Parts: sequence; structure tokens; C-alpha cells
Amino acid sequence: MAQYKYKGINLNNKSVKSTITARTIDGAYLQLKELDIFAHSIELVPEKKLKTHKFKSNELAEFSRQIGTMQEAGISIIKAIDILRNREPKPQVKAIYDNLYEVINEGNSLAQAMNTCEGSFKNIMINVYKSGEATGKLDESALSMAVYYEKEHKMNAKIKSALAYPSILAIITVIVVLGMFTFILPIFFEFFEGTQLPLITQIMLNISNFITNQWYYLILMVVAIVSGIGFLQRIDSVVTFVDKIKISLKTVGKLCSIIYTARFARTLSSLYSSGVSMIEAVEISVTTIGNRYIEKQFDEILQQIQNGNSLSDSMNHIDGFDQKLISAIYIGEESGKLENMLNSMADNFEHDSEIAIDKLITYIEPIMIVIMAIIIGVVLISVMMPLMSIYTTLG
Repeated sequence: MAQYKYKGINLNNKSVKSTITARTIDGAYLQLKELDIFAHSIELVPEKKLKTHKFKSNELAEFSRQIGTMQEAGISIIKAIDILRNREPKPQVKAIYDNLYEVINEGNSLAQAMNTCEGSFKNIMINVYKSGEATGKLDESALSMAVYYEKEHKMNAKIKSALAYPSILAIITVIVVLGMFTFILPIFFEFFEGTQLPLITQIMLNISNFITNQWYYLILMVVAIVSGIGFLQRIDSVVTFVDKIKISLKTVGKLCSIIYTARFARTLSSLYSSGVSMIEAVEISVTTIGNRYIEKQFDEILQQIQNGNSLSDSMNHIDGFDQKLISAIYIGEESGKLENMLNSMADNFEHDSEIAIDKLITYIEPIMIVIMAIIIGVVLISVMMPLMSIYTTLG
């Protein structure tokens, strides 16, 4: 249904203007005719564009938890959404809930309503809700999504927390280096004017002069590098190549593979357990991996599944996944307990991925310290060498 604004004349020969709801402009004319209004202009009222709000993992978990709990208590979905929208303090989120309420009130399902919210809800969530509504188990589907997004939020929070120290160390390193080249080194280099400087000292002197006197070029270089990296990240072949390198590294690659496998296993387990078809579950799960090289391999894998091959056979030669998952899927298919096996492996890989993230961070921290030590060490050597030369000459 669309809204139209009109201007016209009624039977009393008075001008009237207002709005009317109809499916088409012809339908609007017919309605006005029945109301004894002769319209001389009708225009479509542009639909209000829904304010987009991309829900974070913790928000999706909270939404699903509340929907699941209210459904368990026997509260209808339209009443549940009405409760949520009346309790929501954030205007953008309330606008999303208002839209859900209106679309459901027109006779649509919750999944269909969520699909109209322009990316606010993730595809995995929409598909699980769709399956839950089809099987009459929306409460179970919603609560499973609550658990899924709570785990995702916990993992994201863990990664952010683990990266906090290396990030702070990197910032401190940059500040210290800039401070040394801008304020400290120029004072020392004044003592060396007119003397023959060692190569390393001359290099440090040139860098110091460049940062001090031509800092605007440095800013332009940083902007160019950041823009260049951003441009390269939009080139599919480059991203695929870099992602392949990530899993090819001896130690780090193995840890990355565990993290990618955990993401895929957790999503596949949630979707398949909720009644989503295997092909659709795999298609959605692929989008959560976070590695383009692995994702591209699934084009052929999906084709094989559609041709009747089992999931384990299709994934048998995939590069970048922990083989433990493929073995577990095979056992699940053979025993007829694939759902249980996927749930078990999802929990197992989540634990493994937490350990892998901790190990990655333990590698990053000493590397950052070593880099900082090397930079400071080179600077100290560049200062000490000419000083030693002067003391030797004086002696």
C-alpha cells in the first residue's frame, strides 16, 4: 500500500486536500470518487527512508533473548515487538522496531519484516528465524541465536582486549620515535656540525631534518599509504592472495586456520540445528569465515553438494581448514548424528580458537618490543659513534 496526497473539490464545491492510502494511483482515484471528491491532482508521497542501524552482536543477542523468552511465555510476536518498541530509548533502534511492528501488522512474518530493515539484521539470523517460524519453534530459534551472538560478542571482546596492549605499545613506539627525531636528536647533532659523521649517523640526521623541516611530506606519505592500502583491499585478487599467505605461514597460519574453522563450524552448527537446509546453511556460513581464499573454494564445494555429494567428501580437499572438522562431519554423516557432531565440534573449535588468539597475541607482543628496541638501539648507536670518535680524537 502506498500513500497519495491529493487536491480536489467535494460536492459542496469546496476545495479539499489531504492524503489517502491505496495500492495504485487508479485505486486512489476510485476511492476519492466513492467519497464524492473530484480530484484534480494526486501525487505519490515518497516513503520515509528507514534510518539504518546495524545491530552489534550484543544487541542481536539481547533482541533474540527477549523474543525467545516472550515467545516461550506465550506472548504473540506482534505484542512482543510492541513491547520492545515502547521500551526502547534509542531513536534509531526504536525506528527499526516500529518498522517491524508495521510490517508484521500487515500480515508478514518476523523474518520477512527483518528482511525489510536494510541490513540491520544479519542473514544468518533472518534465515534461522524463518526456519523457526516455519516449524513453529520460533522461541527455540531465537534463543539459539541469543547464545550464538553472545559467544560472538564474547569472542570479539576477547580479541579487542588482547590487542589493546600491542596497540598501546605501537602508539607509544611511534610517539617516542617522533619525539626523539623531532626534539632530542637535533640537540645532539648540533655538537657534530663540521665533523665527518658515520653513515648511520648521517642517515639519522637526514631523517631528523626531514621530520622537523618537511613534516607535511610525511603526512602526505602516510595519507598516500593508507589510501593505497584501502584501494588494494578493494581488489579481489589482492585480498585473495594476502588471505592465502595468511594460512600458508608456518605457525601463524595454523592458528589462523583454527580461527577460520571455528567461525564456520559455529555458524553451520547454529543454522543446521535450526532446520535450515544444508546447502543454504553452508552458503551463509561461508560469509562468516573472514578469509577470501577459503571462501572462493566453496564455489566448487557447493556445486558438488548440489550434485548429491556429501558435505565431508566435498570439503575433503579444502585448503585452510582444520582437518578435524572434516573428519567429524564424516563421522556425523555416517552415524546419522550430524547435528550432534556439529554442535560438539563448534564448542570444541571455539575453545581452540580462544587458545589460538592468545597464542597470536603472545607472538605480537615480543615482536613489537623487539621492533621498538631495534629503533631505539639504532638511534643510540648513531649518537654514540660520533661521540666515541670525538673522545678518541681528544684523547
